[in-house]
Amino acid sequence: MPEYIPRPEYPRPSWVRDDFLNLNGTWDFAIDLYGQYTLENVPFDQKITVPFPPESTLSGIGETGFMEVVWYRKEVQIPERWQGKRILLHFQAVDYDAEIFIDGKPVCFHRGCFTPFTVDLGVDPPRQFSVTVRACTLRDRNRARGKQSDRPENYLCCYTRVSGIWQTVWMEAVPEVFMKRPRVLPTADGFLLTVPLSANRRLWKVEAEVLLNGESICHASVPADAGLSAVIYCVLPEDKRIYWSPENPQLYDIELTLTGADGSVVDRASTYGGWRFISIDGMDFLLNGKKLFQKLVLDQGYYPDGIWTAPDDEALQRDIHLSMQAGFNGARLHQKVFEERFLYHADRLGYLVWGEFGDWGIDWCQENQPDVGIYQPGISPAGQFLEEIERDFSHPCIIVWSALNETHRRMINGKWSLDVVNDLIRTLFNAAKTADPSRPVLDVSGYIHRLPESDIYDIHDYGTADEVASHLAVMDPPCQCDPNGERDFNELWHGQPFFLSEIGGMAYPPPPPGSFSYGDPPATADEFLARFRKLIAEIRRDKRVSGYCYTQLTDIFQEANGLYYFDRRAKFPPERVAEIQAD
Repeated sequence: MPEYIPRPEYPRPSWVRDDFLNLNGTWDFAIDLYGQYTLENVPFDQKITVPFPPESTLSGIGETGFMEVVWYRKEVQIPERWQGKRILLHFQAVDYDAEIFIDGKPVCFHRGCFTPFTVDLGVDPPRQFSVTVRACTLRDRNRARGKQSDRPENYLCCYTRVSGIWQTVWMEAVPEVFMKRPRVLPTADGFLLTVPLSANRRLWKVEAEVLLNGESICHASVPADAGLSAVIYCVLPEDKRIYWSPENPQLYDIELTLTGADGSVVDRASTYGGWRFISIDGMDFLLNGKKLFQKLVLDQGYYPDGIWTAPDDEALQRDIHLSMQAGFNGARLHQKVFEERFLYHADRLGYLVWGEFGDWGIDWCQENQPDVGIYQPGISPAGQFLEEIERDFSHPCIIVWSALNETHRRMINGKWSLDVVNDLIRTLFNAAKTADPSRPVLDVSGYIHRLPESDIYDIHDYGTADEVASHLAVMDPPCQCDPNGERDFNELWHGQPFFLSEIGGMAYPPPPPGSFSYGDPPATADEFLARFRKLIAEIRRDKRVSGYCYTQLTDIFQEANGLYYFDRRAKFPPERVAEIQAD
């Protein structure tokens, strides 16, 4: 009987080859509570269902306590049809320090919990081999972990941890020289494609064909021997230039072919692009030259049975549909780098997205820690944030980058200091602007803004409608207090587009003790909707505001402020929420 393969869909929809092998399913597994095992003495006394993390019920493990290290092992058989090919082993995401062994030999190390990495097994590796993964989860506070709880239990807005493999593991066969994931950049009259190559060969070419609804509308080719990337300019016919937008999420298919000196096909793969343009005019945020008001919902991407991992591809689509049914035109993806397939569905459904790095853990306050005189920052997320941008560059749904959420002052030798925070914000902002000059970058969402050159400006305000209105009335420029209750140095607003990027957070129905939400819970559904209506009306009355983000789409464990329950049942008829937000 064939093995059950969970999450069988193609995991990298922005760069597709016809043939791949999904390695999800049953793996040997071991929990190494204190990091004491070596490769030679791991007991592998359990079975786990990959790609679900061991904390989840879908994994078959359901262990939610601290685990210093987790181990995985699987015997892999390479298909006979791949003979003579270069074999690539892909891990879509592993938390946190991942070391990969092939037949007992270390072959790869990757740090970070959100982005993919690849093991190049070379041309014609052994037909059968053993893959072992040692994933160290780094229990210390100072690492980018998103909303994973740093305590044994969940608390406030910190939730069940995720250890080890939590996205698809898979293999593909490529030629000895092959194309890598391209960048697709819209231009005034078409697309600029940058196609990295594993190597170059004299007289080889990269050819691109652009298709609109199955019709070939553009063909271009360039030499593949001028460098390690082929840059192709595809001009679209004037009558075939269709903007991507929430109202009409038109996508263009792009077929890329690497040909040899004799014209034979060496490699072939496909991607897609959306012809859309983001610009800023004073306080106006523009999409395709038109003012865009963003009605976003905070989405943290948690699931009761899979935690960070959606139980199936339909669940990813369902969350977008639930948001759109409630009248939102996009989401601020919060403290997590979402699966690539979520972004693919957002692209094809016309769903706007703010991309955010899960930075919490590298910039937390030092309470209950010794004052050593110099604040020691955690593991820098700059490289990991750049990996996120590189992975997701070509998705038209992403319209803003933000690496940091709610930075704080630091207490050093009894005095508040911003030096380390300043350096961190500037490093990540400049990294994002260099890696992707096509999108606006927010220096930090909420609390301490430090860069006057930030493309947009935001505050978080969980007050009632009257409180938010009074705050807006005295904000000139908009300003926010940090958690210490002191007015921050936010006189750095210079007329950029201004967002209320966290609002609401009301719990309904009134939650049990120990739950987390903002403000006093409304007693009835009608009271909730009345408060929501008044809050949105007050925000829309202020013409400086370019958009808002409501907290949040669903309840998550102890946090009870979702518009939907954690299992995605509606708390209110979504059409009533949509009617309140209608323009």
